[in-house]
Amino acid sequence: MVRAVLDGLPHCGAIRVKPLSLEDLTSPAGIIFAATAPGSLGMSDDPEKKDAELQARLAKLDEALKARDAREAERAAKVSPQGSAFAKAMSAGLAVFSEFVAAVIVGAGLGWLVDYWTGAKPWGLVVFLGLGAAAGFWNVYRLAMRQARDDQAKGEG
Repeated sequence: MVRAVLDGLPHCGAIRVKPLSLEDLTSPAGIIFAATAPGSLGMSDDPEKKDAELQARLAKLDEALKARDAREAERAAKVSPQGSAFAKAMSAGLAVFSEFVAAVIVGAGLGWLVDYWTGAKPWGLVVFLGLGAAAGFWNVYRLAMRQARDDQAKGEG
């Protein structure tokens, strides 16, 4: 195939073929010719040689990826203790919040249904909203006790 860039000579209008150079690769035409020419950019025409070159490039890339992964793991290990404790605290806080809010919403919904079915307008909502809040506090207490037991078991083990 073509492994050159066409260059017009202004004095005779003829076209001459010259080998690829670094300057040619900076132009769009040079990039197109270089990309489409077999054996260009360091690849040979021999299939066995191409395979060997490809395997060498893949091995080099694999080494670079392993080195990057090792650096990322090392960086994560340095940040991990603080991040892990913060993540656990955020998780526990979100669990407590969702348990409490869910209990209050369920209590309010049940109270509204009782009011709707019985016609005792504010009292069902008031009673079941209070029961929902109490259930929410009970859930928060259970989560706190479970966390305390887990921390105590880790300390002893």
